[in-house]
Amino acid sequence: MEPGRLVTCAFISLSLATNFAKAGIDFDQMPVGGNWATHYSNGNAWRDTFTGKHGGFYVVETTDAKDGSKHVKETRYDLQRRMVYRDWGGGKWEKFAPFSCYDEVGTCTYQFTNADGANTKIVNMKTKSGKGYLIRAGVAGGGAFNDDKVVYGPFNLSLWNWSKNFSNTTDDFQMCGSNIS
Repeated sequence: MEPGRLVTCAFISLSLATNFAKAGIDFDQMPVGGNWATHYSNGNAWRDTFTGKHGGFYVVETTDAKDGSKHVKETRYDLQRRMVYRDWGGGKWEKFAPFSCYDEVGTCTYQFTNADGANTKIVNMKTKSGKGYLIRAGVAGGGAFNDDKVVYGPFNLSLWNWSKNFSNTTDDFQMCGSNIS
C-alpha cells in the first residue's frame, strides 16, 4: 500500500488539511474506531486505533500490525490533543508533564518520567521546515537528541518521521470503512 493511502468517510474529508493551526492528532474530526498503520525502521509495524474519549482523555490503543491480537500500548492525550501518558503494559509506563511538547510549534519544556525511574526535564523546539517540521530536543542543561523531521497528513497524523538513526512511515488509514482515495 502507498504511504498516506486514506480510507475515510466523505463527511469528514475536510479534515485532510496537513497544517492545522492546533497541534496534535485531530481527534475531533476522527471517527471512533479510526485506525492507521505505522512501519518503523527497526522492523516494528503497529496499528493504532482511536477508541474515543475515556475519563477526560482521548485514548489510542496500539497493537502489533502483524498480529492484531498482541497489545503494544495505550496512549492518552489531554483534551487539547497533547500526549500525557503511555501504558506499555507489564508495569511499564511513561508520563509527560504537563504534556509532551513534540507536537507544539515553538519552544516548550516538559518533565518525562517512567516506570524505570527516569525523571528528566526535556526542552523541545519545533519549527516549520519545507513541507514539514524540524524538531530539536534534548535534556535541559544537557545533551541534545537527534533532530527529527516530520511531515503531517490526514487528521494531523505523522505520515513520515526521520532522524539520524530511526524513521517511520504511516499509511493504511481506515476511517469509517469507506474506501475513498
